[in-house]
Amino acid sequence: MQIIENLKNNFLTSALCVEARIKWQQKKERQQRRRRQSASLHDAEFNLSDSFKNINVAS
Repeated sequence: MQIIENLKNNFLTSALCVEARIKWQQKKERQQRRRRQSASLHDAEFNLSDSFKNINVAS
């Protein structure tokens, strides 16, 4: 009976580990997506300000 209980506990533990790993991976993917969006927005702002500098110099 103890063997069955140990197997059941091992299965539940590994299932929890897999679930935690998936949640951690999803969290990391969300963070990376946010960083890329933030970097992309920063690049767009920089390019826009650079464009305005060129307009001011030309006029």
